[in-house]
Amino acid sequence: MNIKERFNDVVTVVSGKAKRTYEHIRLDMKIKAYEDEIDLLKKEIGEIVFSAWEDGVAFDMAVLEEHFEGISTIKRRLNRLNKKKEESLESKTEDKKDEKVDVPQKAHKGLLKKENDLRIGRTQGGIGILRICPNCNAQISHKVKNCDGCGMDLAVESN
Repeated sequence: MNIKERFNDVVTVVSGKAKRTYEHIRLDMKIKAYEDEIDLLKKEIGEIVFSAWEDGVAFDMAVLEEHFEGISTIKRRLNRLNKKKEESLESKTEDKKDEKVDVPQKAHKGLLKKENDLRIGRTQGGIGILRICPNCNAQISHKVKNCDGCGMDLAVESN
């Protein structure tokens, strides 16, 4: 597998994880909004009941029926969202097995093997291609000629 194929594999995995993370956050936000709406309806019910009690006024339970129906509707929506979230989390666990990309995590002492010691990672300028110094195992840009960690001349090693 060449570096371009490896890069494409990593990008595919990362974008898939970003999409799932976005979906989980979106579901969490919807769930929270529904829970807040239920709390608001419960508060309104409490205020209506307390106000009637405080004023000594009898009231018809039918007045609260709309609030009760609203809560029931929202709870059904919440149940559907929670099921969707559970299914998404289950599929995420299954996808983890399939997503593994062969990107080396540790350098081997000795000469750099051009393809095997390159990986995608965070650099000073953002995300880029890195390699591992065979002397100190520091992650460094694939473009540098000397290791930032130990100063080793990498131009000789990468040939």
